[in-house]
Amino acid sequence: MEWYCVDDADAAKELVEKENPVGIICAFTDTFRKLAAVVPHPDSFVIEIGFSYGECSKVILQALGESAESKFLGVDNSKDLLHEAKERCPHADFEVFNVLQCPLLLVNAMRRRNKELELIVFVDIGMTFCILCVCNAVADSAMWRGFDMGYC
Repeated sequence: MEWYCVDDADAAKELVEKENPVGIICAFTDTFRKLAAVVPHPDSFVIEIGFSYGECSKVILQALGESAESKFLGVDNSKDLLHEAKERCPHADFEVFNVLQCPLLLVNAMRRRNKELELIVFVDIGMTFCILCVCNAVADSAMWRGFDMGYC
């Protein structure tokens, strides 16, 4: 998997369309949200690592379209944020665990998805974690299970 740091949603979308799987790291939250609005499609399953308050989760769910809740899983390591995310996205599936400490939970989450849907993973974490460590854990989990992963 190749990793790219981009600050433009259009450039990121071009990379995703050209190369699969590809890892994309956004330095700015607004770029991340723009990407979340244009990359997910009705034939994808999205795992969002770092759902926080659920603001980007809501954008992703809107992009997924009909039956979005069955094509989305939000993961965060903070129980405190779960309530806020559930308020914004009451029907979405959210789980609380640390992907670095519990990688098998991430593998199980990937396994539960409909195999006909392309797997796309968004990583939106604070700087308390090494972003590359999290992205590499995601990539390793996806490759270990033999999944094609959209991007991180």
